[in-house]
Amino acid sequence: MMMLLAGNIVALVASGAVALDLSARMNSAQHLQNAADAASLAGVVVWVDTADETATRAKVAEMTEQNGVDRPDIVVDVTFVDSTTRRLSQST
Repeated sequence: MMMLLAGNIVALVASGAVALDLSARMNSAQHLQNAADAASLAGVVVWVDTADETATRAKVAEMTEQNGVDRPDIVVDVTFVDSTTRRLSQST
C-alpha cells in the first residue's frame, strides 16, 4: 500500500510540475504576442502619419523594448510592402 501511495504522490507532483511549466510557456508566448501587436500598431500609426521608414522602424524598436522583449533569439523585422500607399480611402 505504501508503494502505491508513493507512486501516486510522485505522479501527482510530476503532473503539477508539467502543468506549471506549460502555463509559464503559454504566459510567455502571450506576452510576446502582445508586445508584437503593440509594436506593429505603433509602427502603423507612425507610417500612416509620416510615411517615414526610419521613424517607423525606430518606433517599432522602441515599443518592442518598452514591452520587455530583449531576448537575443527574437529578431524584429519591419517590412514595407508599398511605400506609395499611405491611407485607406473611406466612403461616406
